[in-house]
Amino acid sequence: MKHIKKKISNIIGELTMFFFSIGATDISLELQDKDEKFILYLRCNYSDAQEAKISKLVKALQCPKGEAIEEHYWGLAGNSEWDVEFTLIGVMVDDFEITYKDNLLKLILVKNK
Repeated sequence: MKHIKKKISNIIGELTMFFFSIGATDISLELQDKDEKFILYLRCNYSDAQEAKISKLVKALQCPKGEAIEEHYWGLAGNSEWDVEFTLIGVMVDDFEITYKDNLLKLILVKNK
């Protein structure tokens, strides 16, 4: 269980840095630890010119889940390009939902235990 909590913490850190990169000045986060899964609710504002970056995030999160890839590569990723980090996040989560319009991004991530 400790290992999965570390992964959740890393996901939060990566997404927070991404939010700063898109001009966010109002970031909120809610994390729920349910019996069988973690649910992460993230919300932030963003500046108008950043929708291309958000589209890259969406594409990267659409990667198919891969337990072996998750275990092997997460620790190696470090501070590499964000596209790689987000692809790893996509591989790690079991489901996600994202909406962005009118300068408000809402992201829900689900990670099964």
